[in-house]
Amino acid sequence: MEFRTGEPSVEIAIVIPYDFPAESNPSIRQEILGFLAGIIADEEVREFLPTFLSLNMEGRNCHQMAVILTGVGSNGKGVLKNLMEETFGPYHNEPSAHFLTSETLSDESPCPNLVRLKAKTSVFMSEPEQGRKFNGPFL
Repeated sequence: MEFRTGEPSVEIAIVIPYDFPAESNPSIRQEILGFLAGIIADEEVREFLPTFLSLNMEGRNCHQMAVILTGVGSNGKGVLKNLMEETFGPYHNEPSAHFLTSETLSDESPCPNLVRLKAKTSVFMSEPEQGRKFNGPFL
């Protein structure tokens, strides 16, 4: 992956609203890893999550993965979501979970929630209503 200064000849519709840091900040990295250590007991999962989240920087999902974060309130999911929202700005989206549980009328029906995900690299959803099941064919 290569980061470079923006050029007017490259037509980009949205940009992250801050300059990307030239170097990693070890104190911020330690703060984030400490936060993850406080909310994720399983070391393997704790090592995987930052790697998975950093894949969002590529701007594509070449590994075709999605992660489901579970746990009852005040377990850090909201803080992690806020961190990703701050990091990715206009590339972050939070559609309703209804989007993944509702029946699709037909393949030709418009799906505005899906259109809003175009060019998004960070997507978080809250849990669906109790008893709702994922629309497997849509996924």
